[in-house]
Amino acid sequence: MAVDGLLPTLDDLTRLKTDFKEYKEGKRLPTYFGRDGDFTRHRGAKFSQLRHLHLTESGTWPPQKRQYSRTSDRWLIYCPGFWQDHIYLLIAILEPDAHAQANHTDLINGLVRIAEDFRNKF
Repeated sequence: MAVDGLLPTLDDLTRLKTDFKEYKEGKRLPTYFGRDGDFTRHRGAKFSQLRHLHLTESGTWPPQKRQYSRTSDRWLIYCPGFWQDHIYLLIAILEPDAHAQANHTDLINGLVRIAEDFRNKF
């Protein structure tokens, strides 16, 4: 992923998609993936199973650092399908200040609508 503040390239997004797929299949934990959690403070986000995966803001985390301890202010927002929970939609990357952005109700409501549309199909 582009860590220099620029938009990610197509190669970056392809790598992210591949790494995410392998992560969810239990094959490996990429060194730039961190804590994986839900949105506990937003009822709609929780209901639509909107999730966020912390991404390192520069480089990689030390391999000995546990995934739960890998936190950042850069998040990959995603959700699983409803009927096919092995299919995922990668929705957005929140940066900078992902924690602050997560407090914006309008933003989260928009992400929830995207997740719900996807989950109604899959």
